[in-house]
Amino acid sequence: MDVSDVVHRVALAYWPLIIGVALLGAMAGGALHVNDSPVYTSDVRFVLDAPDPQAAAESTSIADAAKSIATSPSHVSAALALAGVTRDIARYVTQNIELQPLGTSGVLDLQVKDTDRKASAVIANALAKDIIDTRAKVARDRSNALLATLSDEIRSTNDEIAKVDAAIASFRPSSDPSVSAATLSGLYSERASLAQERLTLEAEQNSITERHHRASGSGRPGRPVTCPDRYCSRRPWWARGRADAGVSTGSAAAANQGRAPDRAGARRTGAGRLRSPRRGR
Repeated sequence: MDVSDVVHRVALAYWPLIIGVALLGAMAGGALHVNDSPVYTSDVRFVLDAPDPQAAAESTSIADAAKSIATSPSHVSAALALAGVTRDIARYVTQNIELQPLGTSGVLDLQVKDTDRKASAVIANALAKDIIDTRAKVARDRSNALLATLSDEIRSTNDEIAKVDAAIASFRPSSDPSVSAATLSGLYSERASLAQERLTLEAEQNSITERHHRASGSGRPGRPVTCPDRYCSRRPWWARGRADAGVSTGSAAAANQGRAPDRAGARRTGAGRLRSPRRGR
């Protein structure tokens, strides 16, 4: 008796049992997931106030900094409260929030998963806004500290110039004309050097002040999008300064300021698929 004869006899004799076991396994697998809720994923893409990365390592570093903000328990708790849902924060941070750089483009992609379609969109927008606002605050604090340091240096330089001016005003020639000329020339040279140093400090101070005003002078943070029950348009655009297209913040004129997400909404993952909800055109 060869192998084919054995298989033939077993299949004919036990085919009801084989089919029954297969159906039982399929039914058991379905029963395990019968009460599963659909999971929706919201994508938000945005750019931070950082120089364009030149290598993958730089992109990863920027993304890690942004992710540390997005997964902060206080920020996640505030986003959940804004969405009106209650979740286990520790578990939500590790399993429902992902942030990755898109190559070396400088664009970051934030994904938030939730069983509530609207909540996933609200949470994603809120976290993106928190990241942008936090980075903007850090930049402002850094600029203010640098401005304070420059002001102290300018004040000190002015004091030095005042001392040199007083020395020049009180200068009295000596009996040796060559010595007097050298001394007076040294004072004027020192004053010119201090004046140039002051001009450099003031130029840097004005540059930082101008960038600061340009970054914070136009626009205000927009409101996170909560999509209506109907499907919304997926038309993509960089919604710089448009509150209805995601989160807008900072100055549209500042190239390095955080820009708004270009799309924010949810899609159903798993068996079905739901278009990313957005406000209608």
